[in-house]
Amino acid sequence: MQLIELAVKAALKAGDLLSKPTERVEISHKGSIDLVTQYDRWSEEIICDVLQKSGISILAEEQGFLKGDSSHIDSNSTNTRWIIDPIDGTTNFSHGLPHYCISIALEIEDELVLGVIYDPNRKELYRAEKGKGTFLNDKRVFASSCDTLQNALILTGFAYDRHEKSDFYMHYFQYFIQHARGIRRAGSAALDLAFVACGRADAYWEFNLKPWDIAAGIVLVREAGGFVSSLNNTHKNPLDGHILVGSKHLQPTLHSSFEQLHTRLHKNPILQNKTNQIPC
Repeated sequence: MQLIELAVKAALKAGDLLSKPTERVEISHKGSIDLVTQYDRWSEEIICDVLQKSGISILAEEQGFLKGDSSHIDSNSTNTRWIIDPIDGTTNFSHGLPHYCISIALEIEDELVLGVIYDPNRKELYRAEKGKGTFLNDKRVFASSCDTLQNALILTGFAYDRHEKSDFYMHYFQYFIQHARGIRRAGSAALDLAFVACGRADAYWEFNLKPWDIAAGIVLVREAGGFVSSLNNTHKNPLDGHILVGSKHLQPTLHSSFEQLHTRLHKNPILQNKTNQIPC
């Protein structure tokens, strides 16, 4: 079985669990507003059970790093790993809001080469492999051709430190409220990326994410013809957690907008004191 097929199998199997939860959702806290449920753990166990057949190590949100069996791997690379999020959008899931997904990516030698995102509520399976395009179910999809902010629908999210750093996040949010056609915050970074990849949205940005939130979606957007970059001026790797993606026709405008916003932030000592963290 090819690795993309293995990832799809794992996502669909976990999706069966999440699409019809049979037990009351039990919520625990990893942080004040960072939730985890028994379904996160069960979904992760299902995914890992399938992916471990590949012998490749796994970086999982709940269990951390799971070492693979190198004797089962065709490549001798030690820098090969699956990156998985068993439920991206746990808060939505725990409240019964049907907007969450499973996210699975494969990274080889620090390059993301495969991504699978499954939305069990819409029965939508997104998949992409390097050089082979992005597909939604069996149809190839592409990023939008939008080229102006005033015509753009932009997606975003706020990290788990948003209570302490709300002024920082609103500094950026307010700008796009004033300049874009529309802005949405739905609560799943992986689905935000998938929606950009299939042209439902024109751009997406967010700060302070984890690799499992965005790894699969990065592959989808790239293979759909969109651009992927980091919001952090000192790092070029979007897995640093500060991500900006969208239509390639919007790229110059978005980069210019964020450069201006970063500059204003650094020149505002009051805002810097309130945020206590300038990640870019």
